[in-house]
Amino acid sequence: MSAYVALEGFVLKRFYIIKEISVITEQEVTHLHVSAPTNLQLTREESVTVRYATRHLNGLNLNDQGVNYEEVQKLLERISHLQLYVHGNAAFKFVQVPRINFFLKVSNVFCYWHCLINFFQERLPNTIVIDTSLTGKLPTTLQTRHCGKVHNPRYCSLAKVYEVKRMSQSL
Repeated sequence: MSAYVALEGFVLKRFYIIKEISVITEQEVTHLHVSAPTNLQLTREESVTVRYATRHLNGLNLNDQGVNYEEVQKLLERISHLQLYVHGNAAFKFVQVPRINFFLKVSNVFCYWHCLINFFQERLPNTIVIDTSLTGKLPTTLQTRHCGKVHNPRYCSLAKVYEVKRMSQSL
């Protein structure tokens, strides 16, 4: 059995902040909006990056409320026995880290996809994770999915997860 996973959030030099996670399994589609850590301290440069991404890219507000990171961990535990399909190194890294603190520390990782691939590998070390980016890039335009936020589908984890599922069929 398989699951398909997509994320959206903020990529910063020191860490990655997850704001959305979407998972498709044979039984269900799960889409979660994630609250930012309460003790998060951003530098001026990081604050500028987050504001830019909110205004011009993903439309996600850092302070929007959602589930906490413990709920994300529970979701990952529910799918850890499945073969996971993700797109790019960033998503791959996300599912494979032993436990979620409150954000991903990425030290010296500048590529978004590389960062998440490693994150998955560290959270779920015994789970088979397949990167669909090996079959090509995500299209620049994705189908609109109604995730509860008004934002460009290219920056919506729900829109991405359906594309990850489609791309996995060509592996």
